[in-house]
Amino acid sequence: MPYNDLSQNAFSRFNNEKEFLPVDEAYKLSVRQTESHLIAEWVIAEQYFLYGEQFHFSIDGKTVTATRPKGKITYDAVFEKDVEKYYVYVQAQIDKSQLPASPSTNSTFTLSITYQGCADAGLCYPPETKQYRINLEQNVFIPATSPPKKTYPTPPSSTNTSLSLLFIMLGSAFVGGLILNLMPCVFPILSIKALSIANNHHYSLRIRHGWSYTIGCLLTFVIIAGLLLIVRDAGKAVGWGFQLQSPAIVTLLAFLFFIMGLSLSGLITLSTRWMNSGQSLTEGNGISQSFFTGMLSTIVASPCTAPFMASALGYALVQPTAIALSIFATLGFGMAFPFLLLSYLPQLEKYLPKPGVWMDTFKQALAFPPYLTSIWLLWVLGHQVGHDGVILVIIGATSILFAVWLNHKKPSWSLPILAITTILILSITWNNQQQFSLKNPSNHSAWRPYTQSKLNALRQQGKPVFVNLTADWCLTCKVNEELVFTQNTLEWMQSQGIHLLEGDWTNYNAEITELLDHYGRGGVPLYLLFPANPNGPAKVLPQILNPITFKELVNDI
Repeated sequence: MPYNDLSQNAFSRFNNEKEFLPVDEAYKLSVRQTESHLIAEWVIAEQYFLYGEQFHFSIDGKTVTATRPKGKITYDAVFEKDVEKYYVYVQAQIDKSQLPASPSTNSTFTLSITYQGCADAGLCYPPETKQYRINLEQNVFIPATSPPKKTYPTPPSSTNTSLSLLFIMLGSAFVGGLILNLMPCVFPILSIKALSIANNHHYSLRIRHGWSYTIGCLLTFVIIAGLLLIVRDAGKAVGWGFQLQSPAIVTLLAFLFFIMGLSLSGLITLSTRWMNSGQSLTEGNGISQSFFTGMLSTIVASPCTAPFMASALGYALVQPTAIALSIFATLGFGMAFPFLLLSYLPQLEKYLPKPGVWMDTFKQALAFPPYLTSIWLLWVLGHQVGHDGVILVIIGATSILFAVWLNHKKPSWSLPILAITTILILSITWNNQQQFSLKNPSNHSAWRPYTQSKLNALRQQGKPVFVNLTADWCLTCKVNEELVFTQNTLEWMQSQGIHLLEGDWTNYNAEITELLDHYGRGGVPLYLLFPANPNGPAKVLPQILNPITFKELVNDI
């Protein structure tokens, strides 16, 4: 749908609502003259803005140019470009040298002015055209009847909550959720679900299984989104994956995946007495197990930002709460959809292997992805709190093994063993949170730590700059760094005069979060390539890179 049509639909739908002003009240236009210029000026209502690219001027049908001060440059996450916006007031000046030659005292001419704006709350008005019959000698500026509106290419706002744009963002969230299933951070959960599907050949139970998993995904996405929005509204900028910036969360997840691995290995039997407290989560025809597996899937998926997710998350984080939560819920539904679909297709049963002894072997083999995930989380933790925190978690894991062994020898001691082990895990978690410290900058000598002042200084000097926003818990970031940001590539970029800045978001950093928010991104990775021209907009690179296309993108600036 052309954006002008979309704006017309949005306008007709919202025009009668009291919360939005009529266009002439939102943007009060007046025209006057000075000795050398015609002046068009707008007084703009609070929380409304005008687009810089949408000003058009003509005199008696001939296009003329106008100068205006520089507006606020804001990145649009949906269309991935910077747009210029004006808030409160803007003035455009037309040099009188562009007027019809030597107008007589009584001669008049027609000045046509076109402009367009939006409200921060979501409404985008269609382009508005005003005409003035002007007699300069008599200082007369008479508004004339406006002609039919002319359509111009329109830079849309990322806060436009029109129905069409909302559907686009919901679709992006759904596809992004689907792709999350292919991300390496979700693989351990996929393996566990594959085992549950292989064990369940009953149609009705599979449907309950699928919906339970789906509800777990949806609920956890909404909870995380709710926490994110609460913190955002309290004044602290946060983004997707923010929970893994807490060493306490990383520590607990490391223990959780280690225990999951022990369970799949057969070292912990969930039906034994000392695990009765967790048994209720795994019984009941697999319903509760599927629910909590869905919750765990979401928690582990949070470090990943799949294609299509970036625009949807960026859009959601600047919307009203209800719309933001609907975007996150759709993301969760997209992630759960493959398993839900499998539960409704009993004809796929014939492609599943028959139950047998092999299933126990398969179950034990699936223990290794959780073990590997625990190791990865330890690596992340080491960058957050140092080696001491990692050693404490290893001691805690050893204590869990000792507790399992002791429980087999002395089953009557199960409750004290469980209590002591839980206290130890919580103590280690608390200690790691207390030892929280900022990670040192990248060890790679080519990168300099990102700060906004450093970026501004380089841009003012006319230097091209590449900004890499990353985090240790972001697997997509790490793959790009290993395959694309090699020593040779970074040295080649430096030889081209490009300065390299790295923003590490492993731990919370307000400046990095602000930059992510400026470009409409809810999380990392974010790659920005700034040209040498200080006023040139940044080129936003894809989240998944390959060495060949990356060099081509760099050469294009």
